[in-house]
This record gives sequence, C-alpha cells and structure tokens, in this order.
Amino acid sequence: MQIQTSFESLRKDFPILGRTVRENKPLIYLDNASTTQKPNQVIDAISDYYRNYNANIHRAVYALAEEATEEYEKARDKVANFVGVNNREEIIFVRGTTEAINLVAYAWGRTHIKEGDIIVTTEYEHHSNIVPWQLLTREKNAKVEYIRIDDNGELILDDLDKILATGKVKLVTFSLMSNVLGTISDAKAIISKCRQAEVRNLDEIMTVAKAPHVIVLGGSKVLDRLEAIKLLIQNRRADHILLTGLIGNVFMRAQARIKSPLGIKREEEVVAKAHTLIGEYPDVFSTPVDIAIDKDGERVEMDVRDLAKGDNIYDLGPKTVNYYSKLIAGAGTVFISGPAGFFEKENFSSGTKGLLSAVANSMATTIVSGGHLTSALKKYGLAEQINHISTAGGALVLYLTGEKLPMMKSLEDAADRKLNPSTT
Repeated sequence: MQIQTSFESLRKDFPILGRTVRENKPLIYLDNASTTQKPNQVIDAISDYYRNYNANIHRAVYALAEEATEEYEKARDKVANFVGVNNREEIIFVRGTTEAINLVAYAWGRTHIKEGDIIVTTEYEHHSNIVPWQLLTREKNAKVEYIRIDDNGELILDDLDKILATGKVKLVTFSLMSNVLGTISDAKAIISKCRQAEVRNLDEIMTVAKAPHVIVLGGSKVLDRLEAIKLLIQNRRADHILLTGLIGNVFMRAQARIKSPLGIKREEEVVAKAHTLIGEYPDVFSTPVDIAIDKDGERVEMDVRDLAKGDNIYDLGPKTVNYYSKLIAGAGTVFISGPAGFFEKENFSSGTKGLLSAVANSMATTIVSGGHLTSALKKYGLAEQINHISTAGGALVLYLTGEKLPMMKSLEDAADRKLNPSTT
C-alpha cells in the first residue's frame, strides 16, 4: 500500500522547521550535508535514552547497559532490514560520510589493494572522497584514475569503460550528487558498467571451464539457493554439489539426519523442496557427516546424527572437510559461495579455511563468491591462488546457472528500446 505524504506533514515532524528566521520568514533548511535536522521521533528516542537507560553498550551486564545494548541492536536490525542486509553485524554506525570513507580506505583498502591496482573516482568529488584514496594508493603503489567531466558538468562515462577494460579496477567510488557542480551522477549506469565488466571477465573464464564442475554452496538465503541448485544441475553446471551452512542443514533435515526443527522461515516448504531435489538427483549432493558445535565456548565435534535439540552447528567436522577436499581436488571447475561456518571465531574457522585451501591448491578453474569468503581468502593468504574473486553472492550463483542476470536483461531491454523506439 502506497502512503501519500505531503511536504507539510513532513515539516511538522521537524520542530525546528516550525520557527521563523530573518524578516519572520519560515525556515527552509538545505545544509543537510553538513548537519541534518532531527525529527520528533529521533529527539524523543534520544531523550528517552538519556532519561531512562543512559549507559555504554556491549561493556557491562547491569540493567541499564543491557537495555542500552538491546535498543542499539534493535536500531541496527531496523537499518539492516531497511537496506536489505541479512546480518546486523554488516551495519556499522559512523559519525558521517568522511569517517565512513576513511574507514573503508584504511580497513578494507589496506587489506585488499595491492601494487598495480586501480581505484576509480570522479573529477567532481568532494576532497573527502579523493584524499583517502590518494594516500592509500601512494602507500600501496597503486593508482587513482578519474572519470572526467564534459563542458556541461556531466561525467564522461566512456572513461569508465576504458579504465574497467584494464582489468585492474578494485574499487569505483562516487557521490550521488556533486557538491561542486550539483550534477547528479548516473548511478545506475555506473553500477551497470561495473557489473558488465565482471560478467565479461567471467564469460572468458567459463569458456575454458572444464568438467567435472564442483559447486560448494553455503549461505543463509535458502530459497534462492534451492532455485539456483535446480538450474545448475539442469544446465549441466554442477556435477557435484557440496553443501555447507544453513543450506546444508536444510538438506540434512530433508534426509532426516537432523531430527529437530531448524527454526527458520518457511521451514516445511524449503525442506520439502530439498527432499524433492534429493529424490530427483540422488548422486549429485553431498552433505556433512560430522560437524562442530559450541559447548560453553569450546569446540565439540560429533557425528551429525548425534546432534541434540538446541545444538547449533558452527562449523564442519574434519571428516567432512577431508571428503569435500578430495572432490574439489578432482574437479575441473570449482565454484564456492558462502562460508562453512562461523570462521570469524578461531575455534570454528577450520572448515572454511580447509575448503578454501583445497580450492586454492586445486588444478581447477576456481571462482570464489561473496563478501565473507573474499575476506576469508585475504585472512588466510589464499587470494592470489584463485582465478576469479567476486564480492557478489546470489547474483554470481545465478550467472553460473546460465540464466540471464536481471541486471543484464534490463540493460539489453533498455538498449533495444533505444534502437527500436517504436517497440516501446
């Protein structure tokens, strides 16, 4: 249902906009990039915090601190849901855009940027989106390239095509609207060009990809994974599918090897779909035989069939890692998406590390997908041994199925409309 909201009703949410300024004129405020005015809802929430549960978060177990932490995490959940992120841990609050850019430059950049890499930005950026990249590339012996502007103040996006064609671009960063010229960047076109460049690179890799194709699938987007799995098999892109993470749990539940409910959304539906896939393709799937759980902070390994109600799987066990590694070693092409467990915790990192090591040491064409695995590759020093690394997760899985990516189809449709306006 679409909610109609008038400017006047929005203004009423901001008490400061009820005042007048010079010559008794109503306040119109435009300097949001510097300081944003606060609506009643924010003012009330902050007031409630200071009046009722003012305490540091994540640092104490007394009542005020627990309440403050709970409210803080609720806010992260709301933001994560709003922007479509699965895990609250991916939401990081900062004081402003300048801090955010510097955080990416020094946390992500120092880990991922290496000699010869290229960072792309535009000629009309604010200095806060230029200086951090200049300092980083100077430190790493990398390079900053700029998308130029034409006489009308618009970006010359042909520049981006040429830079992307080098195959050395690691980051493209731009503002939605230039504070220098007021030009609105064509974000859709820029993002599409970046994705097209990655698809072209993948096309080159897949033209020489050999069988057998081993797919290692983890992650939490179960329904998306189930649809992709069927397409992968039907389009002969998967000879073996090795399952980990939540999707692995779903298949083990379908095999009746996990007895207790998983407690996930639409569980009956996804387990039934997994059961159907196993029946249709019984020789394709491999699921864990042993796993690791957390018992009072300690790693405890056991056979999957020994799981008790309430036990949460945190990692693969050594037998499963060894078995999966042998299948990976015999592959012609390996694609892995989604970590095997909570690799951020040292006690539960061996599954993810073991599988990535097997992929890196194989003689196959190798593709690693998703932000978590990209970070893990860097952590374990394995990135240089992989043919293609992408932070894209679900979109890359869809690409491998042979289906047309929605983004690519939209671009082709747009191009067709431009060439054949009579069809619109």
